[in-house]
Amino acid sequence: MISRSLAASKLFPPMTTHLISSGEAGGRLEEMLARAAVNQEREVDGLISTLLGIMQPLLVIVMAFIVLLIVLAILLPIFEINNLIRKRIGVISHYFPAICIISTNGAIWFLHAIFFRGIQAKSNHG
Repeated sequence: MISRSLAASKLFPPMTTHLISSGEAGGRLEEMLARAAVNQEREVDGLISTLLGIMQPLLVIVMAFIVLLIVLAILLPIFEINNLIRKRIGVISHYFPAICIISTNGAIWFLHAIFFRGIQAKSNHG
């Protein structure tokens, strides 16, 4: 009776409806419902562990992509500024080759005495 209704609704797996129908026929419905619950719990636990097994590497890949985006968001402007500085230095060093030295990290150091004399000359005249 219950098994027919459950089979007609197709909300439960066929194994569960067969367990319930055999429990109804044998007069052990409570025991068969407990077995059906255990079977359903095993299936759900297996499904969850499979999904977690798939999701963990996927989550690592997604987090690596997010970290990559953050690193690129920080480094790309630095590289762009570095390129602009190198272009400016190219123009300056063409006219005044001894004015600037580029260190390995792209920072500019003005070391030539002509630069300082030019600043001092402007301040003395003003």
